[in-house]
Amino acid sequence: MTLRRALAWAFALVSIAALVAFAPAATAAQPRAYVQPGTYQIEFGTSSFGEVLTEPWDATPGTPVVLLPRGEGAQVWVIARKGRGYTIQSAQTGHYLGVRVEPGHHRLAVITPQPHTWTLDTTPRADRVHIASGQFRLDRSPLLIFPPRVDVQQAREGISQEWQLTRIGG
Repeated sequence: MTLRRALAWAFALVSIAALVAFAPAATAAQPRAYVQPGTYQIEFGTSSFGEVLTEPWDATPGTPVVLLPRGEGAQVWVIARKGRGYTIQSAQTGHYLGVRVEPGHHRLAVITPQPHTWTLDTTPRADRVHIASGQFRLDRSPLLIFPPRVDVQQAREGISQEWQLTRIGG
């Protein structure tokens, strides 16, 4: 019985080692997207309602950003290079898109007075990007409230964390 148990353990360990060695990394670094600095509307990629990233008109630092149809709230964002990433700033108010403290699973994206550096990664769709901070990506929050909030979540495959940037003006 001891030999059978030892062989079963050895087989299990070899199987796990093979899976770890050959499985693709879920958090493998994606190529960075190059985005021309400028003014944009940022639309949630899987929205069937055309919801865009919005700073509520009465927002103060710490106020969560939301997803609303075009034309409601401050929806124009200035994307600018900063080091190896980008800042995202409201064109109407001058506030920045950031997170409270440090990015962590399901921390709400909020308005901040100071810049936060985001990375913009490529996606399988040429006209979309992932807006990331470390191992986390901007996504629609699962909170069941209206208007929908935006938070940071673990990076995962699929189209649910894609954002479409629509350039405004020249």
